[in-house]
Amino acid sequence: MAGIFLSWSGIVDAILCGVRFFAPVDKCISVLEELIKDFKQFPSQEIEARVTSSMFSALVTRQPHHPEIGEWEERALSIAGASEDINFKIHIFCQIALHRTFSGNFRKAVLAIDMLRQLTRTHDASPLPLLTTKIVEAFYYHITGLNEECLKAANDGLEISRNTGIHVADQMLLASGAGAALQSNDFSTANKLLARMALHLSSFSPHVKAFYYWLKTREALRRGNPGSASAYIELSMNSAMEAGQLFSLCVSHLGNAKVMLALKRHKEATEQLSIGFDIAYRIRSTILEYWAHIIGALCAFDQGDDASGLMSLRKALVLGKEKGYYNILLDTPGADEMLYVKALEAGIEVEYVQEIIRKQKLIPEKALLHVDNWPWPLKIYTLGRFGLVKDNQPLHFTGKIQKKPLEMLKALIALGGRDVREEQLSDLLWPEADGDSAHSAFRMTLSRLRKLIGFEDAIKFQDGGLAIDPRCCWVDAWVFERLCGQIDDGFKGLTKMKHKDIVEAEKRANVKDIMRLTDKAIGIYKGHFLPADAEYSWAISCHERLRSKFLRLVIRSGEYLKHVEQWEKAVEHYQRALEVDNLAEEFYRHLMVCYKLLGRQAEAEKLYSRCRKTLSTVLGIEPSSEMRALYRSVIPVKQQTGAKGSADG
Repeated sequence: MAGIFLSWSGIVDAILCGVRFFAPVDKCISVLEELIKDFKQFPSQEIEARVTSSMFSALVTRQPHHPEIGEWEERALSIAGASEDINFKIHIFCQIALHRTFSGNFRKAVLAIDMLRQLTRTHDASPLPLLTTKIVEAFYYHITGLNEECLKAANDGLEISRNTGIHVADQMLLASGAGAALQSNDFSTANKLLARMALHLSSFSPHVKAFYYWLKTREALRRGNPGSASAYIELSMNSAMEAGQLFSLCVSHLGNAKVMLALKRHKEATEQLSIGFDIAYRIRSTILEYWAHIIGALCAFDQGDDASGLMSLRKALVLGKEKGYYNILLDTPGADEMLYVKALEAGIEVEYVQEIIRKQKLIPEKALLHVDNWPWPLKIYTLGRFGLVKDNQPLHFTGKIQKKPLEMLKALIALGGRDVREEQLSDLLWPEADGDSAHSAFRMTLSRLRKLIGFEDAIKFQDGGLAIDPRCCWVDAWVFERLCGQIDDGFKGLTKMKHKDIVEAEKRANVKDIMRLTDKAIGIYKGHFLPADAEYSWAISCHERLRSKFLRLVIRSGEYLKHVEQWEKAVEHYQRALEVDNLAEEFYRHLMVCYKLLGRQAEAEKLYSRCRKTLSTVLGIEPSSEMRALYRSVIPVKQQTGAKGSADG
């Protein structure tokens, strides 16, 4: 009996340690199940420990979906806890960490990783288990997107290899390190590591080849070369199939779906994605299922099917939030950014998506000012107030020492925030200083400003021009102007149409979206540009430009509401506008027209009185003749308060 069980264990270990063809392990698993039925018990605890270790390793590699893998994991944990052999303990916890990582149970995988760290701190561990630990650590960090930790684990493992002369783990360590470098867009490091792997490519086992070609696929996709990626992913799939490791095979099929999508071969992308889904479900890997849903969303969006795309995206993000996944492994440039924007705009797991963006330290390729719930490192408020919010926390400034740096920031925004010349800012901020003094003051103030906000990348200075980086800074005034531009384009010609024509235009031009943007723009415009700084020369032009856009926006959208006879909505519209700017006689006038059309004379009379009092108190003027004429047309003479005095001033 002892010879049979030890022979079985030796055969399994030989297959797995060879890391070449894992399929024969399936027969070994079924043989052991028969042996256990025949012999009922093991001849000794030592043999039970060896067989348990081999069986659990076999299941992790070939049959992670086996119905009894959980029981074997518990048995392995129990045996490892009772064993005095440090190397045996390390081997067991490596397999447990791998199993949990493959299945997507990262919260439990990290517990096994922590145990491995404790075990490897002793002086009793042999070099090979130490190297195996580093492979497992690096792989876990690679899959979870902890790129710095992955590179460190890989380098630590390679250092052990150099010191001991044991190099059997080199290729897997190099592969994980290269994957982490690619995810960090560090192509230089990734190329060096992949080049070291390529030196020994002919001697690779199929399992390692599958990993290598998958990384080459990812590199090609990230460089925008899907043709090369197609050749590499084919090699990866063939190698994974030859090796017989289902996790690698699923990853290769999902990778091929991404490649086919990049080549716009949507039918083949869908086929590869379907195969990937089947394997993920079969081996019960939620991390693979998560990646498959992400790619499914990307595929649907690429074909213009937003409904299906949002459905897949929601499934992925709900699962990802539950399991704590923060690495989506999308290598097509801009794809992750696009999916995050879709999720944020649709309100799908917003806080979780924001956390992913922060963890990945993602800076979008282009300005996304319209996505106001993007987790901007820095948000700057200038409409109705001045305020800075860094990493979702308001910044507070006290003392005169902060005045000049903040004035520089405000002036920079007022001047457009892009390629603002040093000389222009210096003339505005230090009008009496000579060239050298102004330059010195400019440099010192810029340094103080960067230190004040604690975000070096927010303000760029290059070739004599200063700029706020719109990829990492959100400025409410810029968002408002961008929205106004979109709304202007949508409203062109609508207000000149007759009512019946506008109804038809609504169907074609999606006017509801235009009004949604209008509500958003009015919501952003909390007040006029930097009201406390309105007297400064650098603020006047921007103040007037934004106020003019706000007036035009309110009146144009209000006119549309009147054209389609939505009087009540028009009333709400102008009332909101007056809350922001109660000196704009145009708003009073248009609101009075709405009251007139609704027959609400009493409210019209109160509104006129309010207008007259406000203009007189603040500006020292009376309502215009047009406003007075409107008042007389709305309120019969006999009902006018103060009659001639009220209407004519």
